[in-house]
Amino acid sequence: MPVEYRTLFQAANDTLSSSQCIVIDAPFISFFHDRSYIRNQCEILNWIDVTIIVVEVSASLNVTKERLTQRGEERDLWKLDNWNTFSQRISSQRCHWEGVTRFSFDNSSLTPNVIDLVQMIKSTL
Repeated sequence: MPVEYRTLFQAANDTLSSSQCIVIDAPFISFFHDRSYIRNQCEILNWIDVTIIVVEVSASLNVTKERLTQRGEERDLWKLDNWNTFSQRISSQRCHWEGVTRFSFDNSSLTPNVIDLVQMIKSTL
């Protein structure tokens, strides 16, 4: 994952000069414990005046399990076969990154309120 994430940040960096909002969509769960993770990425890429917004997307455990089952991906087999371990892990993970604006978004509903989330994000920019 570190190589994939570096690639995502580099792609964002290549687009940053366009003055557009950039979305990096990845789980990053393995890096949540590292408080300086985003700060380090900003230093590596020389991002000085960049606003970092983190949207922590969650869903209820029942919905998560149902979606993993419906998705039917081989990469999800371990998660489903070890549901107690996996669900405890994802339930306890929280992003501890410093220097970011953080929003929580519950994606459990079939029709989540994305409009409110977008408005909250826009109000911080």
